[in-house]
Amino acid sequence: MKNNEFIEFYKDKIENVNWVEQFEESLKIKFNSKYAVACSSGTAAIHCALLALGIKAGDEIIVPNLTVVMTIMPIIYIGATPVFVDCKKDSIDFDYNDLEAKITDKTKAIIPVYMWGLPYNLHKLKEISNKYNLKIIEDACQAQGSKYNNKYLGTFGEMGCFSLKDGKLVSAGEGGYILTNNETYYNKLINLRNHYISYNPDNSFEMVGYNYRLTNIQAYIALENLKNMDVYLTNRKDICLKFYKEIVSLKNLLPYQENTNYFSPLFLFPKENIDIFKNLSQNQVINSVGSFGLRPASERLSIKNYLKKVDYKHSIKTTNCKSLLARLLAITINNNYNNKKIEADILAIKGEINE
Repeated sequence: MKNNEFIEFYKDKIENVNWVEQFEESLKIKFNSKYAVACSSGTAAIHCALLALGIKAGDEIIVPNLTVVMTIMPIIYIGATPVFVDCKKDSIDFDYNDLEAKITDKTKAIIPVYMWGLPYNLHKLKEISNKYNLKIIEDACQAQGSKYNNKYLGTFGEMGCFSLKDGKLVSAGEGGYILTNNETYYNKLINLRNHYISYNPDNSFEMVGYNYRLTNIQAYIALENLKNMDVYLTNRKDICLKFYKEIVSLKNLLPYQENTNYFSPLFLFPKENIDIFKNLSQNQVINSVGSFGLRPASERLSIKNYLKKVDYKHSIKTTNCKSLLARLLAITINNNYNNKKIEADILAIKGEINE
């Protein structure tokens, strides 16, 4: 599209319509949520959700060690303490014994992170949160459209946080949104994303707010993609099934047993294979460990330095997390994956495994 054509398109389709509001209305309908708040990123969504809960410096937030740094940074922004919990053996879900052992009177919330669109045992998690009066903020940035017991992930806790970054199922290039059924949280969220400017000028700037707005044109793109979410889900499932059909018979390599949401093709090796993951990355098979160096979040230098600063008192277990990541081939796909790319990736994986 030429510049003048884009300008005309913008004036005709974007400029005079509140697409952010329309996107939020569509989110409410799609996810059966009372409220939806669009914002500038998935990280911004988590940050606003924590602030809406009233999280402050010194509070403790339970988080999985099997996550990306972007989940943890909003906790650090506030000056709170992320308390790291190991996963179960061969599962992204919490080791619930480790989790309960780390709950203190400073613990205020739990953040489950649905890596690769995979769910946790949300019945167990809700049971624990109710027992200790803890709030749940769901990091569903990789789980748009994924479900647990036929209910969308991101709609189980107090708030669910999502990303619209490129590569996500529903994308706007960048952006995010928050779902909630709580009116109090909603009112805080819409102010937090916009410098805490209230509709009533006398009540503006009661709290520190942020420039976390989603732009109108991003909302337009996100809305168009949201309309196709179910199509994208079906396409991803087809891609995953093609990988599984061709690869599962190789050297006892199995699909990750709990992968029913098909965000990515996931394979579990019987032993550690990080070198294979790196070799595949060099052959353009993009994967979480080989391409992006995914590791326990607590081992990232920025987080290790922060934990020293806050005089972190909890033990950090990584046994199951490290074992899983060393054996889990998580292939990064997107909505534009075609048969030629699928075949090339399968051929590269077969070549590495059969060497």
